[in-house]
Amino acid sequence: MRASDRVRAALDVFLAENRLQGAEITCALSGGADSMTLLDGLLELRSQYALTVRALHIHHGIRGEEADRDASFCRSECARAGVPFEMRRVDVPALAQRERLSMETAARNARYACFEAYCEAYPDAYIATAHTATDNAETVLFRIARGTALRGLCGIPAVRGRYLRPFLSVTSEEIREAAKEKGIPYVVDSSNRDPAYSRNYIRASVMPALESLHAGAVKSIACMTQTLTEDESYLQEQARLLLEQTPRTELRAVLASAPSALARRAVRLMYEQVQRSSDALTNRQVISAIEILRSPRKWASMSLPAGVQMTVSDGEVVFAVHRAEEPSFPVTPVHMGINELPTGGCLIISQEPASPVAYPQMNIYRNLIQSTIIFDTMIDTWFIRAKRDGDAYRSGGMTRKLKKLFSDRKLSPAQRRTIPVLCDSSGILWVPGCGVRDCENTDDSKKLYVCYLTEATK
Repeated sequence: MRASDRVRAALDVFLAENRLQGAEITCALSGGADSMTLLDGLLELRSQYALTVRALHIHHGIRGEEADRDASFCRSECARAGVPFEMRRVDVPALAQRERLSMETAARNARYACFEAYCEAYPDAYIATAHTATDNAETVLFRIARGTALRGLCGIPAVRGRYLRPFLSVTSEEIREAAKEKGIPYVVDSSNRDPAYSRNYIRASVMPALESLHAGAVKSIACMTQTLTEDESYLQEQARLLLEQTPRTELRAVLASAPSALARRAVRLMYEQVQRSSDALTNRQVISAIEILRSPRKWASMSLPAGVQMTVSDGEVVFAVHRAEEPSFPVTPVHMGINELPTGGCLIISQEPASPVAYPQMNIYRNLIQSTIIFDTMIDTWFIRAKRDGDAYRSGGMTRKLKKLFSDRKLSPAQRRTIPVLCDSSGILWVPGCGVRDCENTDDSKKLYVCYLTEATK
C-alpha cells in the first residue's frame, strides 16, 4: 500500500471511529508537510463526512521573514483550495522573557491560548493538529527522561476535548512520502533543525539510535501508548468512583489507606476539578500531598501550582483556589455587656466574671474563653476586627505575632478568620486564647472581664 493510501485510511478510520459526520473541523496549519497533508486529507473526505473545513495559522513571531513566508504560503494555499483562513499573531519571545519560560513552552502556551480563543469564536469547531506517531514517540521519550508517571507514558491523546489528532497512527516519514506522492506543496521550518530545542535533539539523535536498535520503534511506542491509555482510563475511573462514593468526612482516611495507584489519581482529579491543567502537578507534588494525607497531623495545608491550596482538616480534604482573603467580618464597635458578633458568637465585657448567675441565658460552659483586662489601659472606643497580616502585640513581656500564636494553637484557616481581635485606638488589647496586652497593674487599677463564646445561646 502506498504511503498516501495509508495516510488517507488512517484519517478515514479516525473520522469514523470518533463519529465526526457533519463536524466543523479547523486544521491547525503550520505550512509543514504534516499539516498540509492533513488539510489535503480533510478536503478529500469532506463530501463523504459532510465536513466544514477551515484553517488557522499561528504566527509565533520567532523566525522573522521565514515566519512571514509561512503565513503567506498558508494563506495562498487556502485561497487556492477555497478554504476559509484565519491567522493569529503572538509574540512568543516576549512571552518567554516575561514569564521566564523556554521558547518551546512559551510557544506551546501561546498556541493553545490562540486555539482556545478561536473556539470561543467558533463554539462548534474542533481543532485538528497534525501530530504523528513520531511526535508521540518523541513526547514519550522526553517525559521518561523527566520521570513521568503512567499518564505521561500514554503519550499524546488522540482526542482531548475539542482537539483532534488524526495522524497518531502514521509516522512523519509516511507523511512526507504521502506528500511527495500526491504533490502536496509545503514549507520547511528551519528551526526544526536547531539542536538547542530538546525535541529537535531527540528527533535528530535519539530516535535514529532507537530505530537502529529496533526497526519500527516508533510504531512500537504507538502501540504501547494505546495499551497504557486503556490501563490509565480504568484506574482513572476507579479513582473517580472512590471520590464519588466516599463521604467528605471520611475522605482523608479512605485516601490514606487506598492503594497508592488510586490515591495519586484521586489527588490529581481533585486538583483538576478546581484547576484544569493535566500537567500542572509533578510526581513529587502528588507524593507530598499523599504524605500529608497519611501523616498523624490533625490539620495541614499545602500550596500547589496555579494558586491551588490543599487543606486537610480532621477527615476532610479540600482543594481550592487560594485568593487574598477578605475580612471575615468588618470593624465592629463593642461596649460593656453582651456584644453579638458577626461570626455568630458573642463577646461579653463586664465588671464580673461570666457565670450562670450573671448570664443565665448564655451557655458559658461551652467554648468559653475568658481573661482579665486592666481598664486603665483601654483607650478611647473599643472595637473588634478580623486578623490582619502582620498583626502583633506585646503580651507576657514579649512581642507576639498572631500568625505564630494561631499556628501554635493549631487553628485551621477557617478558625483563624473568625476569631475576634479586640482593639482600641492604640492597637490590640486581647485575642481570645492568646493573652491580653501588657500593662502596669496597681492596686487602684480597675479590672474588666472579657469573655468570648463561639456559640451565644443554649
